[in-house]
Amino acid sequence: MSKTPSRHSGLFSFKAALLAVVIGAVSFAALVVLTAFAPELEDKDQAGLHAYSRSALGYNLAVELLRRSGHAPEISRNSALLANGDAFGVLVLTPAGARDLEDLKAVEFDRYDPTLIILPKRWGMPDFNRPTRYRRVGELDLNDVSSLLQPFADSFGLRRTNTASELVWGGNTFPATFTDRTQVISSGPIDPILTSSEGTLFGRIEGTNTYIVSDPELLNTHGLKSIENARLMLRIFDQVSGYDVERPIVFDTTLHGFERNKSLLRALFEPPMLGATLFAFAAAILLGWAAFVRFGKAPSPLPPFATGRASLIDSTAGLFSQTRREATLAAGYGELSRRLALLQLGHNDDLSMAQAEALLKSREERLSQDGVNMTERPKDDDVKTAHQLVHYAQNYYRWKKDVSDGRN
Repeated sequence: MSKTPSRHSGLFSFKAALLAVVIGAVSFAALVVLTAFAPELEDKDQAGLHAYSRSALGYNLAVELLRRSGHAPEISRNSALLANGDAFGVLVLTPAGARDLEDLKAVEFDRYDPTLIILPKRWGMPDFNRPTRYRRVGELDLNDVSSLLQPFADSFGLRRTNTASELVWGGNTFPATFTDRTQVISSGPIDPILTSSEGTLFGRIEGTNTYIVSDPELLNTHGLKSIENARLMLRIFDQVSGYDVERPIVFDTTLHGFERNKSLLRALFEPPMLGATLFAFAAAILLGWAAFVRFGKAPSPLPPFATGRASLIDSTAGLFSQTRREATLAAGYGELSRRLALLQLGHNDDLSMAQAEALLKSREERLSQDGVNMTERPKDDDVKTAHQLVHYAQNYYRWKKDVSDGRN
């Protein structure tokens, strides 16, 4: 015959239930964390004129070269940085075309640290099969590019000249490499720093702390394949950062849609809310453990009437209490205490009441002669109320202990 399962046996073993709880807790925690940081984990290397892109028109290679040369480049997705004139570090803006003009107008250019704007020259169509690369590129309209300088002046003029192979910086000549034509600033309020025979490629807008690079091939991945352009790129950033390699160089990517949205879920896993979140998870684990130790079949309901010795004692005591006859229990309690005392002294329990009383009196006299300070034996007739019965029992307990040499 099969064994009948006990009333406390569960549907699953202890180990199986514990494993299920652990797997569930870890899975739920992983789901919450991954949901909170999903935007941070997605691949941002998409074809574009931004610092995440490793495509020909992107600036990720410039970021890597700056890092390896000892500078401190950063890639920012914080749009608030554009409106903060007190933000520390060089701010690098890489607009992709005229559609970014309104965003540039909202930028705070009156900053303590410099701003560097890299003007675009080409547009690109991403490859749908390889979104990190371009399928097709072409030159932007020159008027659209020059419109990006409207926040500063309407008098800026740009033009594209024959390919320049040598550039001048502080009276020194530096080789450079460009594809097809070179884009230069031909007119406008610009203090030239790096020039060609046709115009300015790098300079500072007069009366401001804003610098302009007119041709992006000095900084993008396509242009940095040339060692000459890479050297010029490092000179440009040395100039803009004041030759301070510890000054951050912050490449903004919010112009390209990489803005970091505020998320309450992610904030829960970042300081200062991280501590409260860990406490909440700890409380959840404790609640789960409390439920786990209760895991198994629900206990059977209690019977309508309790059974057993404890229930019988409680019922009898309740009966005496309701009839107010607690005092009648004194005589029986006293007789029981006297017989227990004789048993502890080694006498038989079949003695008559007279024999028992004689032995107890003899014992009391002997102890009194020996100088023992004994508790006086309570009298049954003195008990009239339940309160007196309690004191009667306490005194009898002490008397019995004295008579039996301290044995309980």
